[in-house]
Amino acid sequence: MYRFVETMDGDLIHGYTRVSVRSMKHIPKVGAVKRVEGYTYYSTRGGFRSHKTAVAVIGEKGRIRFEGLNWGYQGEGPRGLQKLFDLLEVNADARTIALSPEGNETKVHWSINLERS
Repeated sequence: MYRFVETMDGDLIHGYTRVSVRSMKHIPKVGAVKRVEGYTYYSTRGGFRSHKTAVAVIGEKGRIRFEGLNWGYQGEGPRGLQKLFDLLEVNADARTIALSPEGNETKVHWSINLERS
């Protein structure tokens, strides 16, 4: 199973849209894309608890997590997510996907099924 985590010069990178856009070149490694999900989770990275958002591309051979893509407003993160939607030929507007209120657990806020029947 393929799993990709964003890095820059060997260091983990979290939350940079430009890194996520460059990392889209790894999408073919997950095989046929089945689903794209936007979710929130809590991280204790760095010794403190913080609320994070991520986008997962889930394919038949693995998954890629992008932390530099976002949704629900007009900005750099949604523009990066729109590039992903365009690449995967998803008919959706990243600026208008609703961002649900924060909670205390990991939560999928939206999911787009790309499996062809």
